[in-house]
Amino acid sequence: MTENSPEPDPFAELAREINQRFSEELLVQRAQNAVTVAQAVGLVYREALMAGVPASLAEGMAGEYWSAEMSLTSEVDPEEVD
Repeated sequence: MTENSPEPDPFAELAREINQRFSEELLVQRAQNAVTVAQAVGLVYREALMAGVPASLAEGMAGEYWSAEMSLTSEVDPEEVD
């Protein structure tokens, strides 16, 4: 290092690493949630069809379920997660 360059801040580096790990974990968790919701959407669609619901209505039901679940997961602010 030169005389004019500041010393690296080990705390800042540690905080950056922790933040990156939490961000990666949050991304994985959100992806897993999306997969689970997609499976549930398929279940809603198949069950509706098997119950005799017309395909267009079953598709609408599944789409509404997807929208409702995804709006719940998107309301979580990553800055507020402890």
